[in-house]
Amino acid sequence: MMKIMIASGGLAASVILGGCAVVTSTSYDYSKDIEVPKGFTYFLPKVMVKAKASQGAVSASTLAKLSAEVVRLDGESAAAAGTEATKKAELTTAVAAFEAASKTYREAQPEDPELVAKKKAMEDKLKEFNAAAEAFYKAAAAAAAAVSLAEAAENNLVNAQQNVGGCTVEVALTQMQVEADTSNLYVAKLDHSPFRSDELTVISNELGLLHTVDLVSDDQTAAIATAATNVFLKFQTLTKKKVDEEEAGEVEVAEAKKQEECPSKNFEIIFDPSVSSKTSGANSVAQAKGLLRQLGVALEVAADEAGKEAHTSKIVNNAAVPSSGLFYRRPIPYQFTLMYPVPKDAAAADPDWVQSERLVLPNMGPIALAPMDAGPFVKTTRTAKFINGMLVSNRAERPSELKGLIQIPAGILDALTSAE
Repeated sequence: MMKIMIASGGLAASVILGGCAVVTSTSYDYSKDIEVPKGFTYFLPKVMVKAKASQGAVSASTLAKLSAEVVRLDGESAAAAGTEATKKAELTTAVAAFEAASKTYREAQPEDPELVAKKKAMEDKLKEFNAAAEAFYKAAAAAAAAVSLAEAAENNLVNAQQNVGGCTVEVALTQMQVEADTSNLYVAKLDHSPFRSDELTVISNELGLLHTVDLVSDDQTAAIATAATNVFLKFQTLTKKKVDEEEAGEVEVAEAKKQEECPSKNFEIIFDPSVSSKTSGANSVAQAKGLLRQLGVALEVAADEAGKEAHTSKIVNNAAVPSSGLFYRRPIPYQFTLMYPVPKDAAAADPDWVQSERLVLPNMGPIALAPMDAGPFVKTTRTAKFINGMLVSNRAERPSELKGLIQIPAGILDALTSAE
């Protein structure tokens, strides 16, 4: 894990009651930008898909292996479903505990001697909630992956049983681990004002994908005004001084389909399903289609809401000024359709020869901003939590700016009164 902490403090005053940017993000292109990026660089996530295809005859030993694989994967699927249910129950409990602690803190009076303890209890419950949420998301992904594997194994067995001594074409689409999309590099910077005391902690994983961002920004206007009054009074009276996958696991969706002739063929290709034609650094859908066509299999890939990416990227990458916050990307469903060769004695419309699978991938997903601004005259706290660069929780604590403003003259009057 990589961690950068930036802390700063100083004098300053806000003149309006709107929020001010504390963390800004700008896009960066190494091929065009001459200056070295100053700040914390991070990527948006993407996931590649591996297509592995083979063609061969089906034997009795193959059937035995496929049967054993079905039993094994069914057991793993049941175990993963049990873990998901357990983690869901733990998450429900954590949510209830956090809501109760939050309510207790919100209803506490300012003079309550246990106010600090109640706030800490709420923050502790929030951490437990975040941990439970992350555990549940991982368990749910693992359960979905296990179900896909078990279903694929069952389909393979059924098709092989129907074609003993014949020939099958097997195509497996495997969702790879999340990686950095190097075409989306951004630089985040602390946009510090001398009127604020800021503390920013950014944690990313080894791939450059965001993990946790903690921001505490405290407007010092009231303290500065009071301190300035005290300094003036001291000169007048000549007195003293003051001053927070994985992995995405692999999800395999495999199908075995019949074919009339059986020359042995094997190949695999790792490609980006969001890239339609060949580009530098990534195999495309077109290349995967070309290899599958050798076995008579047609591949179609469609992404839900994919058209939004072009518009979003244009706004983000062409921004004339830095954007206030951190960019993140939401995953979207991808529809993979495999169309197998139809034997002469089969109906052309037989659905057995068309297989569809849906994988949820961040590639081409709409880009958004997690706000990282702060209000004047108050202490603002923000915490954003990511899994593989995808936002899963975003918390903000932002007290009333008007209340903070009204307290400034009160502090000055107290200083004047105590000096008399």
